[in-house]
Amino acid sequence: MLFKPDEQPQFGREFCFLCGVALAPDRDSDEHVIPKWIQERYDLWDQKLTLLNRTTIPYRQLKIPCCTVCNSKHLGAIELQVQKACNAGREAVLALPPLTLFIWAGKILYGLLYREHLLRANRRAGEEGPIVSAELLEQLRLHHQFLQAARIPFDFQPHVPASIFVYKTMEPTNRKMGFDYWDLPFGLGLSIRVGKVGIIACLQDGGAVEHGFGRHYKKYQKIALHWVQFAEVTARTFYDLSRLNRVPKFMLIEGKDRVHVVLAPLGGLSGKPLFDEWQMEGYARALAHCSRFPLEMIHPEPDEVISWLHRGGKLRRMRRDDPA
Repeated sequence: MLFKPDEQPQFGREFCFLCGVALAPDRDSDEHVIPKWIQERYDLWDQKLTLLNRTTIPYRQLKIPCCTVCNSKHLGAIELQVQKACNAGREAVLALPPLTLFIWAGKILYGLLYREHLLRANRRAGEEGPIVSAELLEQLRLHHQFLQAARIPFDFQPHVPASIFVYKTMEPTNRKMGFDYWDLPFGLGLSIRVGKVGIIACLQDGGAVEHGFGRHYKKYQKIALHWVQFAEVTARTFYDLSRLNRVPKFMLIEGKDRVHVVLAPLGGLSGKPLFDEWQMEGYARALAHCSRFPLEMIHPEPDEVISWLHRGGKLRRMRRDDPA
């Protein structure tokens, strides 16, 4: 029932990335990593995404091998739910089952890394290895198994293995400015802004970030966030995720008609806090990355980091076309 690449080594252009079935060479069912409806709405088709090796690729080429059943039936149904919810706004996205958002966000992040596994690190030297090696992709084996909840019934206990936050964001007048994407690839963190909705997911933290800092993040859900404010929330979330000093443990039990996943207690037998101490330098680097401003501007003093979220101790309200 579960496709296990370690038992059936079927990774590559000839096999469905999700279920492992062999594909015809002339197939036309490859999966768009960044959904087509997002690409069309925000004119991303010919825009370029920077890959891990600092080369770029047009969004339209971000496709991964996928069978017709997984593409049209399983992933297509999820995509339609998320598209309709994003069109309606934050409340509709919040009303989606957490598993739907988990699979949707998880497919995007895993799909990008899978695509980079299919690209040479040096495209002029065909003998060199891929951007993302098989060994690195292998580290995401458990996440890949969780993604199969798109096609197989899964029962996650006590909840989906992620922290997922949904924010209301301002949609700029210029629709090309309505999309943004950040990730923390091997920390399995993803943030995506789609018009008036922003979604941040820590995809395999066992809910630790939500449990530890959910109350803190709720105050940012009270206002519509400018893109740079959403970038700041993303930086805070990614930095909190990077401070998690436990590796969540899961037990998978494959039954006749479904897979059961049980999350072990995050703290285990240790009394040590789940998160390492906050370091201003580390957070400043995360904020510089997400805001795309120089570190020197973000972190002018050892104990000071710029903020677009706060002013004078209060939440700052920005207008949608305000400059950052």
